[in-house]
Amino acid sequence: MPIPQTETILRSYFENGDQPTEEEFWELIGTMFYYDSLALNAAQAAEDAAAEAISLAPVCLLKWTTTGSTINAQRNVASVAKISSGGFDAWRVTWTNPFADEHYIISITWTDSTDTIEAVRILSQQATHIDFRFFDGATITDPSQFHIICFQV
Repeated sequence: MPIPQTETILRSYFENGDQPTEEEFWELIGTMFYYDSLALNAAQAAEDAAAEAISLAPVCLLKWTTTGSTINAQRNVASVAKISSGGFDAWRVTWTNPFADEHYIISITWTDSTDTIEAVRILSQQATHIDFRFFDGATITDPSQFHIICFQV
């Protein structure tokens, strides 16, 4: 009989009193490998599709240390610059590939040398960049780290 077999046929090989033949065992094993292969192929196709979707969408991933203004790890970040905002330190992150519009989700955390996580205020969120500063006019102490993650909605 051909592989794959249906569940009903495979079960019939092991009914009370039946003794499966060598061919029936091969059908059982072959059917298991067939469906395993289908599942692996489907999982790989889903993973490939997800990776392609992620690669096509503008996404920002940034780990940035203020000491020496070094970008440690990034994706889709053209530059990080200190700007002035009402006498407070503010920062502008410019995207390499702009988002479709200013409607994207962003998460910014900042950790200073005391491992304090500070709150961030978004000043301007554009398709090409984002400007932000810290609440309460917090000043930047070195070393500090920004972690920014954002994606289009």
